[in-house]
Amino acid sequence: MISKTKIGMISFLLLLGLVTLFYFSMDLDKEINIKFVEVEGNRYLEKDTYMSFARLNNENALEGITLGMIKDRFEKHPYIKYVDVIYEGNGKVNVTLYERNFREIVISDGNEYLVDENLSISPLLSFTKNIDLPIIIGIDKIKNKAGRKSIKLAAQLLDAAELSDPQFAADIAEIELASKGNVIIRFLYNDFELRLGNEDLIYKTAAFGSFYSKLNADQNVKQLEYIDMRFENQLCLGFETEIPSNGEGRS
Repeated sequence: MISKTKIGMISFLLLLGLVTLFYFSMDLDKEINIKFVEVEGNRYLEKDTYMSFARLNNENALEGITLGMIKDRFEKHPYIKYVDVIYEGNGKVNVTLYERNFREIVISDGNEYLVDENLSISPLLSFTKNIDLPIIIGIDKIKNKAGRKSIKLAAQLLDAAELSDPQFAADIAEIELASKGNVIIRFLYNDFELRLGNEDLIYKTAAFGSFYSKLNADQNVKQLEYIDMRFENQLCLGFETEIPSNGEGRS
């Protein structure tokens, strides 16, 4: 049996936790003479851009503001997952930003969007930096049912590539979700394209990843124009034809 002493200790710790939570909740709404806000944790945008969005880019904007208001303003930014706000004393507030983990860029309806690991969609804003991400094309309407399904498929293909060979995933420049469900993958450093077709897409992506490093080590990869995996139990290689010496072009 649990002794009364242990029960009392557990009750005390629970009460202490509730009191602490209540204290910090109240502290966020307490008026403080804030003179300076320091931002850290930013990757995709400059600090000043986030400060402007939060309307905290001048001293007058800090009058009458609370820690809770600062937290709320930053967390409304589409790139932000959550924010930690700490008052360090002497009028200084430290804001730590935790940005969303974006995995891909989707081009749809002439607009560009960022998609994170939870498949949440954010508009790609001006002056965004550090977004060396695969581009997904071929999605007509990003927010309808078909568009959501396509975004999920692209994420699954990237996961399959990552699990089979991280370098394969890192080298993907573009995934085209073409007509009739056909998928084509293009690369950053290789000129060939990978044609997956419209069936067993995740399996085919993982299978290709299993020999990607060996393929890259082969000198003939430079002459490859495409790798076709659309046909059952077949892998077709398309090579560039030699250019005739008379300059007439490909035969």
